Amino acid sequence: MAGTMSSEPTTQPAQSAERASSHAPAKRSAVSSFVDFAGGGALPEWPLEVFLEVSNICDLQCAMCPTFSALNPNRFNILKNNDRGLIAYEQATTPLQTVLEHALIVHAFGYGEPTIHPQFREFIQYLSQFEVMVDFFTHGMHLDEAMCEFLVASGVVRISISFSGATREEYENVYLGGDFERVLRGIRALRAAKERAQSNYPIIEINSLGFRHHIDKLPAFVQLMGENGVNLIHLKPLQTYDEVRELHGHTSVMRPEIEGPILEQAKAIAARYGLRLASDPYEQTAAALDSFPDNPLRSRHKGRGAMSDETVPIAELKTIARSRDKKTEQREAAAREDSATGDTTAHFMRHAGTPCLEPFKTLYASFNGKVYPCCFKNDKGAPLGDLNNTTGAAIWAGERASTIQQQALTGHYPADLCGQCLKSSTYPGYHNLAMKLNQYCDWYQQRFAAPFAPELQRAVKALPDNRGIIAAHGGGEKKQ
Repeated sequence: MAGTMSSEPTTQPAQSAERASSHAPAKRSAVSSFVDFAGGGALPEWPLEVFLEVSNICDLQCAMCPTFSALNPNRFNILKNNDRGLIAYEQATTPLQTVLEHALIVHAFGYGEPTIHPQFREFIQYLSQFEVMVDFFTHGMHLDEAMCEFLVASGVVRISISFSGATREEYENVYLGGDFERVLRGIRALRAAKERAQSNYPIIEINSLGFRHHIDKLPAFVQLMGENGVNLIHLKPLQTYDEVRELHGHTSVMRPEIEGPILEQAKAIAARYGLRLASDPYEQTAAALDSFPDNPLRSRHKGRGAMSDETVPIAELKTIARSRDKKTEQREAAAREDSATGDTTAHFMRHAGTPCLEPFKTLYASFNGKVYPCCFKNDKGAPLGDLNNTTGAAIWAGERASTIQQQALTGHYPADLCGQCLKSSTYPGYHNLAMKLNQYCDWYQQRFAAPFAPELQRAVKALPDNRGIIAAHGGGEKKQ
């Protein structure tokens, strides 16, 4: 049935067994080091998860994107006040080699569209030799047949495609510059390439946002995705911002008596196609009905200004975007001074909530070579190091990274990098390492026809949560 992941094993080249043994010892050592740390031992020797910001520019202007939206009147100022570009191949390869030998996962994307990089295939090819699970997030516009064949052959584990809207009109009035049929062709090409290779990978995921019009037609959307070979749909709440007022009335909040039956119908359709509809994040917006009785949409608004009372029809968004005087905006943006200097001091702030373990397991390499503790980093904060003049291994073992880790064990985090994230609770509250290792072992078994480390799976499954790990080091606060 369309959309169902094949249960047949992947046919691998004869050299698979030899390749499977080259980096497995280093990766087992890295996982063991984290297990020891979780029990109160020394700091982890290696990051298990790496973000590679291939690009932080994008060739679409999606309405809901706080950075690139063509509806954002401050768009050019935002783009001017932050460095933008494509990562250099030299920065992303040799300096990270030892880190990649030990890592389990590499997310080949950051705050931009990775597939527009002219060396994107070279990056994937380079990363795949280190036996890491490679995934990336994309708008899907560049997934042609040749690219899809390459991604399947390279063993990419997951491709997450941003897609909302059951019709061309609904999609293209939100994903400004996008092509509905072109993205669907790419999804079908991925499915076909997987079938030819008898592979379960890459898993085809859809990142879908809770626009009101989208939720209203969710069953039709799920059927469309199932027919085209999607494996998983993540349904997430739509976040609105002060700057893009045209979207303020378009957030859907879960009302059990209205959206509940729609979701049940959509889940039933998903089951018929063998795909999963992961809707928990959207369903949790039901709490807004009690928390924000006067305006439930406020719970999904990231801003301090008054929300617009006007609901602009989705069909008009593209026209509104085209009507903006881009030349005037560019002149105004160029005239503004960059006042966002940020706090680059060594000040550490106390965080009494659930501990964040990203500094102990993750490394984020930005397009300009600067390295941060995670993907939630503040670009204005002081980085851990720079790949232009040192290696990822030296940065992980360096003074800045070690200091942050030691401080985190006592519940203190660098205000310049982590302050905003901790205050808004947007960081991961659980390390989720057991699930990630299970995924790695499944992928490894299919990719290399050999088990990875069953004993480590059991050890990682028994790990405590974030609070428990910090408590093992004598830090943190007891959960009430």
